[in-house]
Amino acid sequence: MESGTSKKVSKNKRKSSPVLEGKANRSKPEEAKADGFPICEGNSERFEAIGSDDQQDKDVLEERPISAEMESNIREIRQKVEQFGDQASGLLKTVKDYFVEISNVFEVRLAELYQTQIDKWQEEIKMIATIDSENEEMSFRLGNAQELLNSM
Repeated sequence: MESGTSKKVSKNKRKSSPVLEGKANRSKPEEAKADGFPICEGNSERFEAIGSDDQQDKDVLEERPISAEMESNIREIRQKVEQFGDQASGLLKTVKDYFVEISNVFEVRLAELYQTQIDKWQEEIKMIATIDSENEEMSFRLGNAQELLNSM
C-alpha cells in the first residue's frame, strides 16, 4: 500500500514540474489585460514555445534519469510547439496585414461617402438660396402690386 502512495506522490510531483508548466506561469505582472487576456502590442509579435527555456529544461532533466524514448517524445512535443508558435505568429501577421488593408479601404470609402454627402448638402443649400431669392422677388412684386391697388 505504501508503494501505491509513493506512485501518486511522484505523479503529483511530475504534474507540477517546471517542464510541464513551461512559460505558462511566467507572464509579466505589469502586463495590461482586457477580459483576462494579455494585450499584445508591437508589430513583430512572436509566440514563444512553452518550455523553450533550454537551461531550465536541462536542469530539470538532469535531476531525473530519462530514457531515450522519453527524450525523443519531449523533442517531438517541442517541435510541435515550435511549429504551432510559427503558425500562430504567421496567422497573427497575416491578420494584422489584412486589418491594415481593410482599414485603408474603409478610410478611403468613408472619405468618398463624406464628400458625396457634403456635395448633396451644398447642392441643397444652392436650391434653397435660389428659392429664397425667388420668394424675395415675388414678395417685392406683391408688395408693389398692393401699393398700386391701395393707391387707386
